Amino acid sequence: MEAPPSTPLKRERQPSFLARARGASLAHAKIADEYIKLEQGRSDAAVQMHTGWVLSFVEPTTEFEYALEMDSRRNAKYIMEAAGINIAASVALLVMTANDMQKYTGPDNRFLLVCGILQFMTSFIAIGASNVGVLNETIVISWAFATVVLNILTSPWRASVFYGGDGFELYSGAACDSAILLIMALIGVGVHFFFDVRTSRSMIVPLGTVLSYGALSIPPSMAPEGSFQAIQFTVLLAVIGYVTWIGRYAIEKHDRAKWAETRSLKEQVDKQELHIKQEEKKMAKMKKQMDDMEATLASMEKLEPSNRRVRVDSMEQSTSRSHLAVSRPPKPSPVKELVGIPNPLLVSALKGQCADFAVIKRMATKITSPGYSLSAFFNDAKLAFPELNLFFATDDCKTSSGRSGEVEYQRTIGALFCVYWLMRLDGDGENGFSYGVDVEGNWEVITSPNHRRKKSDGSDDEPPSPSTAKFFHTMSDEEKRFAFKNTMKWNEFSDLVTMAGCHTNDEDGIARTMALLCLTSFHDVFKVEDLLPTCQAEHAPYMGYQEGEIIRDHDVALSYVLIYYEECIPSFQGLPDAAKKAILFTQSKLQFNHGWFVQAEAPPGAMLSTFKRMLSSGGCSSDDVALYFLHWLTDLSGAEATPLGGAEKFVLRFPHHVLSSFLWSIPFLRKLVQADETEVVEEYLTARWKMAHDAGPPVPKGPEAVALLRLSAMTQGNSEVLEAFSCLSEPERLFLGDEMARTGCASQTFRLSPVRGGPAILIYYGPALLQRHMGHKVGTAPRPQTRVHRRPCFSPHTHTSTHPGSRVTGQDEDGHGLAVRSLQSGAGAMAGGDDV
Repeated sequence: MEAPPSTPLKRERQPSFLARARGASLAHAKIADEYIKLEQGRSDAAVQMHTGWVLSFVEPTTEFEYALEMDSRRNAKYIMEAAGINIAASVALLVMTANDMQKYTGPDNRFLLVCGILQFMTSFIAIGASNVGVLNETIVISWAFATVVLNILTSPWRASVFYGGDGFELYSGAACDSAILLIMALIGVGVHFFFDVRTSRSMIVPLGTVLSYGALSIPPSMAPEGSFQAIQFTVLLAVIGYVTWIGRYAIEKHDRAKWAETRSLKEQVDKQELHIKQEEKKMAKMKKQMDDMEATLASMEKLEPSNRRVRVDSMEQSTSRSHLAVSRPPKPSPVKELVGIPNPLLVSALKGQCADFAVIKRMATKITSPGYSLSAFFNDAKLAFPELNLFFATDDCKTSSGRSGEVEYQRTIGALFCVYWLMRLDGDGENGFSYGVDVEGNWEVITSPNHRRKKSDGSDDEPPSPSTAKFFHTMSDEEKRFAFKNTMKWNEFSDLVTMAGCHTNDEDGIARTMALLCLTSFHDVFKVEDLLPTCQAEHAPYMGYQEGEIIRDHDVALSYVLIYYEECIPSFQGLPDAAKKAILFTQSKLQFNHGWFVQAEAPPGAMLSTFKRMLSSGGCSSDDVALYFLHWLTDLSGAEATPLGGAEKFVLRFPHHVLSSFLWSIPFLRKLVQADETEVVEEYLTARWKMAHDAGPPVPKGPEAVALLRLSAMTQGNSEVLEAFSCLSEPERLFLGDEMARTGCASQTFRLSPVRGGPAILIYYGPALLQRHMGHKVGTAPRPQTRVHRRPCFSPHTHTSTHPGSRVTGQDEDGHGLAVRSLQSGAGAMAGGDDV
């Protein structure tokens, strides 16, 4: 705005307000003018209506809304009183006229009786309409007009005249219409001033009164006072009716203006609230999209422990979803802290507490029973597993994940609930895993993705069918739940449960289920930093930890305590040896990256050598491998700390097709017990090719076969990569075929492309590099892979030695950084032509 003029205003004689206003600044004048126009426009818009004989809003919708509100104001309140007064007045009129009658027989008697009954009935009908909630202005006006007509007809004088008699014969004295006229005037006034009726409709009452009385009184002999007096009375009724109607007209006009202004202000408020809600939804949607974009990386905290991302989260910071959490376990009685090993707080926190294996067996036995509810399962878990209290061992539990102890407890309960759902896939498990339960009442399983939205806003729109579903990152939560429930291959979940040996058919299956439940209950307790054990002298070094060093890795800490201090974990100590062995295998450092395997990102040695070595040394079975992956699945399913919301980590945060790929690959990994690493990878790549190209080219053979299989898996079966590979020159194809067929495992080769020598090269994020070039000119997609393998430091002919597992960074011709690892077998470095 401009500043006010600095020079004083010129004073004029008797200056008016307008003259003084003209001396204000131009900016102020413009603002005032715009404000006045805005207010005037708002007022005009609010009271825009027809103001003739028929008073109404210009917009039909507005008129309809106003009429509805008019009906809901006072009509129901006053109709009872008005009808009662009418009944009393009718009785009084009949009594007065009956006292003056000298003769009251014949058809005129019956006529009067009928009219009296009808008058009573109209009043009772009006009362009934009010009681059932259908009273409106039409019924009020109809009742008033019918009452007027029936009051005129209940005159014995007119009844006698109707049936050929003489009205003077009925009265000993002078007859008159005074009572009838007073009642009609009272009805007109009452309708207009005690009821909310529109004047465009209520004019029927005065008009009908005048016309009815005139028609039944002005003709000769129809009125006791005569025709001339009847004309005077008719004119008087017209004047009274007009004055009454005009008064109601003024009241209604003011009422309409006030109502319209209030409605306009309410609409503005509603628009602002709607705008705020839309902005909040946009912000929430953006947050969801950001969370979804981070979903794959966030999930890698379970898949790639060496590159774990810490996310600070707490129940206090997630109040919007706290209704999906469960209550804490009962707090144990405090005990005196002991000075012991491996951790004094761990020893004291569980001193004197035992796992209730009778309850645990009951949980494992009844877990598939339709009558065993989730709430009963939860209550049993709190009774059975004392380790759940460790998340609250101190008042302010700090965890290695950056989350609070409360959040880690909710994640553990979520994992237990996912075990419950996966064991019940033949019943309510699919719905529970996808939708969760109703947090109100008895935790009933939700069967519709819109259940919670119906409760909050009454909406019951169905989500899109899977065939029309949007991309995962653009779906709403309801759409993701619906898509997960209807598109996931649930047989892959049930097959994994079966392969892990978890069932209720016999004692072995029940024992395996008990082991899974126990493992789930205590798996994450060593995320509480105050509980971490210290490596003792007799056990040092232990997996890289020296004497007196606190074992910071919670998985390593758990395996250390389970091996050397199992009495500190009661739910583990009471298990049979076979179950303990299976649980210890799940805590092994397998150095396994599931994403590498699914996308064929790495050679067999990089992915599976440690896995294979642990299987061989521990004498584990294929069922134990399946149990390892089943535990991984349930543990990650509850990672959102919303146990009552189902498996939200996989349903809402994890791309569904990625989970499907992981599940589909697990049966191949079980074969690692009998087969070597390269055989497992080759069988997986061959099956993946057949699934992706079922109607396309057959499984390739020859020196380029493994390269084609891996490139196809890296691009999720995109056939364009095959065309791009064929566009490379023959030396490039042969070179890339050799390099991608190196296994990184001593004495192992692919049957399709038996290439020896090394080293085998792992290109980090190779699939992403390949897919980034898929949209470019045909033939360019595989070239970055070729350039990386051709680097002198990686060439089999020039590479003489390097530290096992050493990691270097190379760049392609475009300057893109590539993280690369050279792999050798055994402990020694391999020369360029050695068998690796």
